Amino acid sequence: MRERPARSLAKAVSYRMVSSVVTGVIFFEATQKGRLALGVALIDSVAKIFVFYLHERAWTRIGFARGSYSREEMDTQEAPPKQERELVPELLESQYYLPTASPGAAVVSQFQQ
Repeated sequence: MRERPARSLAKAVSYRMVSSVVTGVIFFEATQKGRLALGVALIDSVAKIFVFYLHERAWTRIGFARGSYSREEMDTQEAPPKQERELVPELLESQYYLPTASPGAAVVSQFQQ
């Protein structure tokens, strides 16, 4: 499965939010200056979101430990036959992932048609 640029950006932002809090706390503990710690955390966050995004996009081009299918192989694979797709809801129900009366059951039944 390909990872889209928007997902890489969302991951970069969420990771940096957590990391910036850590940076700010460490800097505050070292200096006891709240405004300075906040400024450092903000500058650090903005710069590293950009760097992390570029890093993520570079890794989308690297096949290391990705799986056994290349992008070309995945694009040329056919969808499973209808009889195999019909087995999916039964399997999910048998494993208690999809109760028959759940809203998800309606979505799956629409998929089968």
